[in-house]
Amino acid sequence: MKKEKVGILSHGCHLFTSNWQELIWGIPPDKLGRAPRALLLALKENADVLIFGSGSSEKDGMKESKYILNFLLCNFSDLKEFKEFESIPLRTAERFITSISVPLVLSRKTTEEVVYAGRIFAARGVTKVWQVSSPFHIFRCYRDAMAVFMAD
Repeated sequence: MKKEKVGILSHGCHLFTSNWQELIWGIPPDKLGRAPRALLLALKENADVLIFGSGSSEKDGMKESKYILNFLLCNFSDLKEFKEFESIPLRTAERFITSISVPLVLSRKTTEEVVYAGRIFAARGVTKVWQVSSPFHIFRCYRDAMAVFMAD
C-alpha cells in the first residue's frame, strides 16, 4: 500500500504581537503554542513537509517564518518542559524537523500562506494536509483554505 504523504502548514504570527511567545511557543507544561504543536503533529504523522507560514512582519532581518523556525530550533531542548515531549527523543526529533521544514517568505497574509503552501504540497505529492494555528485564528485559516482549494 502506498504511503500517504502528509503536509503541515503552521501559520505565522506577526512578530510584534504582544503575546507572540505564548502563541508561538506556549506555556509549559501543558499549553503548546503553534510551533511545538506543529512539531508534535509532524512527528505523529511522520510528515513529509512542515511549512512555517509568514506574514508581513520582520525581526532581526528575518521574515516571520524564518524567525519562528529559528526560535523553535534555538529553544529545542526546552521542549522537554512540555509534558507531551517528555518521552520524545529530542535530538532525533530536531534532525527530523530540520530535514522537512520549509519557511515561506513570500506570503504576507493567511490566504497567501495557503496558496504558497498548497503549491509546495502539490509539488511534493502531499495528499493529507494539516493546518496549525491558534484557536482565534484557525477559523480564518480554514475559511481561506476552503476558498482557495474549492475554487480550483
